[in-house]
Amino acid sequence: MKGSRTTGDISKCRRGVVHCFVIEECMLAGREYSWVECPSHGGLHMRELAPDTVFADIENALTIHVDQLKRSRMLGRGAFGFVFRATLRQPNGELCEVAQKMLEPVDPGPGGRASALAAYKAAADKWKRDSLEFACRAYCTSRQELSLLSRMKHQNVIGLVGMCTFPLSLVVELAPLGALNQLLASHRKAGTKLSLGVIKESAVQVARALEYLHSAHIIYRDLKSENVLGWRFPAPFSPQTDVLLKLGDYGISRSVLPSGGAKGFGGTEGFMAPEIVRFNGEEEYTQKVDCFSFGMFLYDFSR
Repeated sequence: MKGSRTTGDISKCRRGVVHCFVIEECMLAGREYSWVECPSHGGLHMRELAPDTVFADIENALTIHVDQLKRSRMLGRGAFGFVFRATLRQPNGELCEVAQKMLEPVDPGPGGRASALAAYKAAADKWKRDSLEFACRAYCTSRQELSLLSRMKHQNVIGLVGMCTFPLSLVVELAPLGALNQLLASHRKAGTKLSLGVIKESAVQVARALEYLHSAHIIYRDLKSENVLGWRFPAPFSPQTDVLLKLGDYGISRSVLPSGGAKGFGGTEGFMAPEIVRFNGEEEYTQKVDCFSFGMFLYDFSR
């Protein structure tokens, strides 16, 4: 880092001692207090030492200050935290409805369900017991998803609005109808069947989203109806046939080289490809794992 107080001629250092900070320490400092203490230089802000740990490298257009967001009800709970409905005040003063995906424990508020409150307390306790591990996990997850969403533009892929660093969260488009599994549940409860045209159009839109991801060398890894979000979809007993679905939640997706694959155990039981389950994610696999998940998604969708 040019001009940094922590770099230079090592021979000039007091007693030849160089003080180092491991990246995990920097990630934790970036999440909790933004400073580290150096015996030679005193307090060092993470913007000087490791600016990426406080997301100083993110372009201004994607940076959202907490004062711009007014959080409202909780929409759901995922593997990495809660998702809230929120109102964003844009730079021009206009307001828009968004979804705020939290990547660290956040109190669901007085209106939250008892199960959500219990989940928050459990997550907060885990974070407190091993703050280093969970701060690193939150940072890596946010970087992973931000890296993918910021370069994707497709009508069937959820759009990134920006990110908020405190609390660490991603802000994305709000799906007005919620997740597809909820829409399907309402039809099953009402005893109605989806028309063949709606099933076909829904399948085509999800397939187009996967085709786009694969053309960008991305393995989605977690295709299921809970991760498909609805903008337009017929309600029970409605004659509507118009459909608009988008694929969301890229927390465990992986970017791969054109000629390579990925490793790692990830996905949802019942939707994971056999090659992931059999080898516990330790053997390399390709985008074909999404094709298996797509088949299971179609079975779940049309039954």
